[in-house]
Amino acid sequence: MSVTTPTPPTVTEPYAVRRASSLRRTTVVAGLVAAAFATAVAAAVHVADVSFEVDGEMIPLAGFAPTTFLGAVIELTLVALHVLAAAIVVPALVRHAHD
Repeated sequence: MSVTTPTPPTVTEPYAVRRASSLRRTTVVAGLVAAAFATAVAAAVHVADVSFEVDGEMIPLAGFAPTTFLGAVIELTLVALHVLAAAIVVPALVRHAHD
């Protein structure tokens, strides 16, 4: 009869770093998909003779993608700030609840 001892898994990088990079990667992918979709919808609507004129100037189709991607980056910033605020506020509320 033999006995084997399980070895603990090795962690190559801290969990927080993996989580942050995963959030960044997800944001980039979602931003790119949203930018492509917004541009495709704008092109389809433009083909249907809907005007994209503001003050007599045409909004270029290429302007939809960066604006949409910027929106995704702003969302990431808001999520990060929300998580930071929760990390500060929740422990304070818990301490207050136990007092």
